[in-house]
Amino acid sequence: LNAIEALHFVRLLDEPHMLSMTLFLCAQLPVPVLLRGTRRADGTPEPLCMEDIERLLVARERLAVLDVPPFFHEGEKIPYAGWCNTTVGKCTNEWQKMKARYVERYISTPAWRGNPFHLQAHRVERPQGRPCNDCIRCLENCLKRHHESVWEKLSEIFGISVKDWKA
Repeated sequence: LNAIEALHFVRLLDEPHMLSMTLFLCAQLPVPVLLRGTRRADGTPEPLCMEDIERLLVARERLAVLDVPPFFHEGEKIPYAGWCNTTVGKCTNEWQKMKARYVERYISTPAWRGNPFHLQAHRVERPQGRPCNDCIRCLENCLKRHHESVWEKLSEIFGISVKDWKA
């Protein structure tokens, strides 16, 4: 089952709570696939309607903005635990190094990402055992809040109305 086929299936089932997620999966597809559609396993064409193509292209722009957690934006401080138990500045210095690596790896690459959840599956890298566990948990909690915030906006991002989406 591919994302476009899943979208059509969800519409047939009339399951609005699943619509945002299937639209999100479709938004991850390359633009040529959005424009041309795909084929089912039996070879039947599975195109998107023009309304969905427009919806997905607009949503991709919105998702690209949300792709980067707020604390990785230039000028923003990376969160750290106020009760950090390391030498003053040690975790902060490590955060700055991590931020630089993240910016180099994800933000400065020309490929469109548009998946604000891509960091969810990763545990924060800990070079040489630092930052401390408390600061790592603080950053992971900030990432979790960012992911929850994006999830709550998902139906809005796709311009659809889903009753009780946040539930």
